Amino acid sequence: MRLALGRGLERIALGTGERVALTLDDHDVIEADLVLLATGLTPRTALAASAGLEVTASGIAVDRTLQTSHPAIFALGDAACVDGVNAMYVQPLQASAKALAKTLTGNPMPVHFGAWPVMVKTPLLPVVAYPPRVTPARWRIESDGADMSALAEDKDGRLIGFALTGGCVRRKVELSRAAPALLG
Repeated sequence: MRLALGRGLERIALGTGERVALTLDDHDVIEADLVLLATGLTPRTALAASAGLEVTASGIAVDRTLQTSHPAIFALGDAACVDGVNAMYVQPLQASAKALAKTLTGNPMPVHFGAWPVMVKTPLLPVVAYPPRVTPARWRIESDGADMSALAEDKDGRLIGFALTGGCVRRKVELSRAAPALLG
């Protein structure tokens, strides 16, 4: 495996045999059997910062009730960083919307994010990941071809995160129940 972090991709082409040739923005060419492209979201916080709100590298800083550093302004979704957690996917957004609706109607409700793994629904190789919030003491990895499970454990052997591929994605519900909440 080779990571090309911080560099852009200029071109993907057929390589030697069945390999793929990737040309990076520094003209480095990498040949690979398999390519996994991952793009990240960057919260747009310029407006919030110019309004004087507290922002972090992960988004607009909000507390558990989604209140920003200004008592009359709330934020949720991709731009919000709730108690240091920026969860840019559907389930945390839904939980945030429900909690914010209660808060804005006079019943302050702190948001809670369960152990919600990210699912990449690709027909060729489904992937489910629940990254650990702290560095694991060890990873327990089992694989059989494209079916792989990687379980992150703390020093006491407790599950703190996981990644699953292929047929192993069926374990996502079981493992999500055993993993710690993203924001309890």
